[in-house]
Amino acid sequence: MFWRNLFSSMAFLTFGLVGFAAIFGNIETVSERLATKRHWLSVFRQELALVGYVCVALVGLYFLAQSWWHQSNDGTLYWIFINAQFLVLIYSNLMLKSVWSFLIVQSMGAVILGGTGSMSVYTWAVFMIAGAIIFTERLYNSFFDRRPVLYAIPPLLVGMGSWYAVSVSYYITHAQLLVQIVAFLVSGFGVYTFNRQLHNDQRVLVKLTQEVQYDALTGARNWMMFRDDLERAFSKVHHNRQTSLIVFDVDHFKSVNDTFGHLAGNQVLMATCSTVQQVLSEVGAADTLYRTGGEEFAIVLVDRTPEMARQITELCQIRLRRLIVRDQGEQIRITASFGVTTMTRHDRNATEAFRRADKNLYQSKRMGRDRITV
Repeated sequence: MFWRNLFSSMAFLTFGLVGFAAIFGNIETVSERLATKRHWLSVFRQELALVGYVCVALVGLYFLAQSWWHQSNDGTLYWIFINAQFLVLIYSNLMLKSVWSFLIVQSMGAVILGGTGSMSVYTWAVFMIAGAIIFTERLYNSFFDRRPVLYAIPPLLVGMGSWYAVSVSYYITHAQLLVQIVAFLVSGFGVYTFNRQLHNDQRVLVKLTQEVQYDALTGARNWMMFRDDLERAFSKVHHNRQTSLIVFDVDHFKSVNDTFGHLAGNQVLMATCSTVQQVLSEVGAADTLYRTGGEEFAIVLVDRTPEMARQITELCQIRLRRLIVRDQGEQIRITASFGVTTMTRHDRNATEAFRRADKNLYQSKRMGRDRITV
């Protein structure tokens, strides 16, 4: 009986959690594509679908556990579903990036577990702290990449602590407790191995596929990289590192396409990008240019004062004014409108700074184009 319960618990939890992780990954991929398409910078907004998926999974497991409480002779199925809730919560804490996402999922877990009558103020505080410890592991990815085995230790310790709390608060036989602890460890190791393999495959794909990071036409970094790099740059603001953001559009680009054709328009975009890249290389800011839309570009300058950002913007403006693109005997002159801002600690997130820079850009357009608004 013991061994049958053990193997059935391990099989159910391992396959169930790997399936949950696979669906989680698919939703994450779709959300990233949608965020790229719609230019979403907010990490929480990108994770809304994931948060909903996790909450539905937790609620579903709760009702399954309750339905089997009276139907199972020895309560094994009930404890399997409780175990699955622990694993889903721990996995979500590891994978979600937004603090708001973490708080919503963790609160949902607390409400569901509170339905069993086991959540006091003390246990709720311990529950939130334990989840926060797992959630903050993502801040030390470089450390854990070099020591992958250590990555699994905090989740396993939290899981063991959860089952210790269950054994204290509820009547559960030693055999049942041992079955669920072993099943927890085995299924946790299974999904850990699954994620590591998936992570390794993704890293190989990134190395082999240049288009993951760079725009194929202009050679500038793409929107996805801009979104990630801007978030990283924003995090440095809280460490007293000045970060400026420049956004700019090629003036009257639609008329270039309409007058000279799309091939000429592509030449204009490539020439614009090449010219600005050269300026950035000269000032020691190479690889900070991003193509964020059709004729829309952005520059992220870390450790540059607002005055330095203004000077770099003026230099880009002067170089673009001098640029002449030749197409089938025609000469196409280029200007651009710029919006410049500096991130501050008062900004709630990177999106707020980006919107301010974008607002400055459109002010330049309203003032007659070929202008800089700070």
